[in-house]
Amino acid sequence: RRPSILPLKAVLRMTDDVGMLQHAICSVPNREHGYCIDDNARALMLAVRRDDQQSEDLAAVYAAFLQHGWNPAMRRFRNFMGYDRNWLEPCGSEDSNGRTLWALGMAAARSSAPGIRDWALKLFEEAAPFADELGAPRAKCFAAMGGLELLSARPDHDLAGWLIEQSASQLMHLHHRYSRDGWDWFEPELAY
Repeated sequence: RRPSILPLKAVLRMTDDVGMLQHAICSVPNREHGYCIDDNARALMLAVRRDDQQSEDLAAVYAAFLQHGWNPAMRRFRNFMGYDRNWLEPCGSEDSNGRTLWALGMAAARSSAPGIRDWALKLFEEAAPFADELGAPRAKCFAAMGGLELLSARPDHDLAGWLIEQSASQLMHLHHRYSRDGWDWFEPELAY
């Protein structure tokens, strides 16, 4: 078993039965801003990297949030949810979609809970085919990192290999398009 080094006090304070809340005022969770899939994807990645019962229990909460965030009609994950449990948009940002694929790949590869691994693999396989529609460089990188995580555990996973290849190809295309003397980057300017 991997040792759990850092305490989860702040993570537990920010987590309820829906998922990880998005913001806090000092150390007090701020319910006004609700939840986002970005933070729940990050929290899932934290939970599956640890190997203790508390983290496994938390992983199930974050996994449920990601599952509920999947919008098959849009072929995207929703991002923002109000504290009243209503989604505030039908489709989240490209970055949030890429980061969610990263979390799914990591959970499928690293979770010590077979149920979380199986769930993550299933949702990754449902959502990853649409990653070639992501255009933002960070989103492409996040999605590729999910593919790399999964490929590390399942070297013969064709979809993970495809995701890495197409992401790398699109990133190289962007780099070729925007890099110039004194500018070695994938976009015309640094922005977020």
